[in-house]
Amino acid sequence: MSKIRDFVVALPKACGVPNGLAEIFGELNGKLFDFELANPDGPLNRKNFDHAFARINVGVAPWEALASNMDAVDHAENLLAIASMSHDLNKGIQPDYGQESFDELVAATRKAEQNPSVSAVSSLMTVDQAVLGNWA
Repeated sequence: MSKIRDFVVALPKACGVPNGLAEIFGELNGKLFDFELANPDGPLNRKNFDHAFARINVGVAPWEALASNMDAVDHAENLLAIASMSHDLNKGIQPDYGQESFDELVAATRKAEQNPSVSAVSSLMTVDQAVLGNWA
């Protein structure tokens, strides 16, 4: 399995979505991930979105309002954006906002990773792992 897939499946619970619902939304996230990989030219293709955060919102929006830890949600979204942009960089594609903004996002997320309120998310994926950009 993919580190990113495992991450998105575990995110609702790590962000404080209530038990039962966290598992349902985690399963949905896994199915969205699988759909994207099986349909590389489909509607979830990164080319169909203005930036990584818009694409990531497809998987986060259904459960975000149920999360009790918004710091964790924000941190998770940043990690996913970093992973997505790193994946593009590894393929020679310039990140959404340019290299300088990407570097700033990485630095800010690395600093936020030290906040105890995001520890449940950081235990699933670190900034260093997100920078590897192994989406598939």
